[in-house]
Amino acid sequence: MVALLFRAALIEPYKIPSGSMIPTLEIGDQIFVNKFIYGIRIPFTNYVPFVLVRPPQRGDIVVFNNPIHTEVDYIKRIIGIPGDRIEFTKDEVLINGTPLAKRLENADYVYADQPRPSIGLDREAVRRWFIDDWNDVHEVLYRETIDGKPHSILEDPQMRQYRMASMLETEIVVPENSVFVMGDNRNHSEDSRFGLGSGSNRPEFVPFGNIKGKATVIWLSLARGGLFQNIFSGTGIRYDRFFR
Repeated sequence: MVALLFRAALIEPYKIPSGSMIPTLEIGDQIFVNKFIYGIRIPFTNYVPFVLVRPPQRGDIVVFNNPIHTEVDYIKRIIGIPGDRIEFTKDEVLINGTPLAKRLENADYVYADQPRPSIGLDREAVRRWFIDDWNDVHEVLYRETIDGKPHSILEDPQMRQYRMASMLETEIVVPENSVFVMGDNRNHSEDSRFGLGSGSNRPEFVPFGNIKGKATVIWLSLARGGLFQNIFSGTGIRYDRFFR
């Protein structure tokens, strides 16, 4: 019971299953989620009666129960909070009329992607431990700053134009008690811009009550490279990512 209460109210582990938050979080990173910073949810509901430390802020990376596909959890970065007006142009993102500062870091950044990460301990998952299905993807690396807090994003300018063309709304106001979220791998993220994976391409927001907590630290990383990579077909223990 102590373990269940600790997990429900304080800290919960979470595995990064996809590349939507690269380069900040890579496939196979294992993180701890702070579940009390925004307030403790009533068990089996998406209701938070009161804030404990502070409300969600721009720039926070949060794990949330997808309001569109309630059977899955997503992890994204908060871009807009209640009342924010978000505008998308061909070159930049504006929040309340002010562009997000963005600086080019690397025009040919290469990251490792794994289309079908191994999940579980069934026969198929174990078999795939010994199949190298990692592949290199080339993107453009930028350093973006939100409210004075810098972070890295990936966004190829040409792909950005293609993705923007599919957005049904490029000017959005965030409603009360909700946030607008995006992945750091901007061209490879089904986030608030595109209906949170609904396929509608209409903006969708994450209610405060659906937020499970704030990502805090990587405690383990089973990603491409590192210790035992020669045994497990490219996947190894990445000590360099511990405690980021």
